[in-house]
Amino acid sequence: MRLAAVVLLASCCWLGSIACGAAGDSGLSVAGMSAADMAMADRGVLGPLAQKVDVATLGPTHQLIENFFAATARDQRNTIAKQLATSGVAPEVIGRILHNRQNWAVMQPGVYYIFDRLGAEDVRYFLGVPAGYKPTSSWPLVIKLPTAAAFLTNPWQNGDQVAAIYAKWISDELQAHPDALVLMPLLNLDELWGPGEVGMSLVMEPMFHACGMVNIDPARVYLIGHSMSAHAVWNLGVHFTTYFSAINPMAGEMEEVWQTIRLPNLNNVLPVVWADSADKIVDVAKARKPVNLLKAAKVPVIYHETNGVGHIPPAALVETMYKETRAVTRPLYPTKVTLQSDRLDPVFNRLDWVQVFDQVKRGTATTMKFNHGSGEMTEWQNDYRLDATIDAPNHVTVKTDNVAAMKLFFNDQMVDMTRPVTVVVDGKTRFEGMLTPDVAGMMQDQVSPTLMSPNLSRGWRYYTAAVDVDIDFPAAPPPRVAAATQPGPAAVPPTTRPRGKIEFINPDGSERDYVPGQGAQPNKPPSDLNEQ
Repeated sequence: MRLAAVVLLASCCWLGSIACGAAGDSGLSVAGMSAADMAMADRGVLGPLAQKVDVATLGPTHQLIENFFAATARDQRNTIAKQLATSGVAPEVIGRILHNRQNWAVMQPGVYYIFDRLGAEDVRYFLGVPAGYKPTSSWPLVIKLPTAAAFLTNPWQNGDQVAAIYAKWISDELQAHPDALVLMPLLNLDELWGPGEVGMSLVMEPMFHACGMVNIDPARVYLIGHSMSAHAVWNLGVHFTTYFSAINPMAGEMEEVWQTIRLPNLNNVLPVVWADSADKIVDVAKARKPVNLLKAAKVPVIYHETNGVGHIPPAALVETMYKETRAVTRPLYPTKVTLQSDRLDPVFNRLDWVQVFDQVKRGTATTMKFNHGSGEMTEWQNDYRLDATIDAPNHVTVKTDNVAAMKLFFNDQMVDMTRPVTVVVDGKTRFEGMLTPDVAGMMQDQVSPTLMSPNLSRGWRYYTAAVDVDIDFPAAPPPRVAAATQPGPAAVPPTTRPRGKIEFINPDGSERDYVPGQGAQPNKPPSDLNEQ
């Protein structure tokens, strides 16, 4: 059976004993959070604000929040948002407690297979819940991306076998590191983990969904991968930077300009990287490239390079890197944010509390179709950059390059909302005044109907106000969008980036190629890269 077609029978199946249990043996308690549990969780997210709020009275607010996310029509959500805005509960309190869910259940320790819907999309992943987990406090989340080696068998693995493989991996991880939740997405051999939209969604949407299953600490989310999955860790790290605290790519590379141009964005996310000089699968020079670019940009990075080890990192070093990765607690609202890119897709033009809407000069657009996986992407000829810093109380300084329009998001943890805020862009004051709280805007920002939505998704951050800034610039001609069907010399055809075959190394060192539509082909000689 193709792994891409594997579907287990239960929507939430407890795999604590490796085999898939019956629907009534899900490992979940029937009841959600009690009022006392919600109060405890609220105190955790409110922090010092809890001294100013009677958390025992927040039940009706929580019910409105749940009604908002359960609503399917915009007018329904607008009505509920108005009710929240006039409820007498401060916007910053609503913003913090919407992270907490009334339906969080007490989960028996073990491994769960989740097959559910997130908006219009299916999500499939395996979740490891450690002993001692309670939904009343937030826990770190470690996302580990498996490689395909275990599944490239002839005949294909069936659903029970796939579940057993994942359950063993996660059970071992929980035993080694019992202080964190563990998430492993279900691998699709046709899409892998990207770089196409579908492949990336196989990682990001399970993460968003898991936030509704368990209490995840947004400041402690870690992404780890080796070989083919290390390429994905780099790609996801630079494109969904807001959500990760640290990334750990081992024996991976990232060479495409549309990826490496985003490396300066990692100044609030720590990359912990490994490569080996004798690796015959991933050229060490290619593995060093993103590290050298980070160092040149003065972005913190931890780099380990061994000599003569090969493609598989030593176990002791893997543990060292795990500890370095887990040691990071990300600032949820950092004082300095850098956003550099050549893409204006709504999801990729936003990072933390800044968003770029347009460029002064875009140049030509080039559409690239991925050689592996579905979908395509558009990058512009000219890149843009924005550096925003909260350099004094209630004072923001922004430096831009090729930015025409942008938005800055604010909340009470960044500025004093009772005093005027000043925004200076490229030496010119663009905003000076009081911020206007916008509960409806804050709530809508939590709704993420698709992976490519510009919204945050529920519970990861909150912003109670925003400032739009249009920068003066000379009139520019309309951008020239290249397309394969566009006539005349201005046309630029869709580009396919050259990539090697997909190659996987089994733990015993034997190689297996995977060719979409043909499956695994054993005993093929390795090529020089293992890309998505």
